[in-house]
Amino acid sequence: ALRGFVANPAWAGAEVEFALVGGAAARLELLDVAGRVLASRDVTAFGQGTHRTTFEGARAIEPGMVFVRLTEGSRTKAARAVMLR
Repeated sequence: ALRGFVANPAWAGAEVEFALVGGAAARLELLDVAGRVLASRDVTAFGQGTHRTTFEGARAIEPGMVFVRLTEGSRTKAARAVMLR
C-alpha cells in the first residue's frame, strides 16, 4: 500500500507513508511528470508492515507535481503528490 506524502506544515520535506508485504526487494521513488527519477530509496530492510520514511534530498526538488512509486517484487503502486515550498 502507498499512502503518499504525510502532511507536515513545519517542514517542506517529503515524508512518505507506505506498507510492505515483506520478503521481496522494495524501492520507493519520487518521479517528475516526465518519469525521471528525482529521488530513490531502498526500503527492503523496513520489513513487513506500515512505515514512514523521509527523502532528505527532497528540499532540492522543484515545486510542482511529482509521483511517488513503491515497487515491491513484481508489485507496483503509485500516487500523485505536490511539492510545495
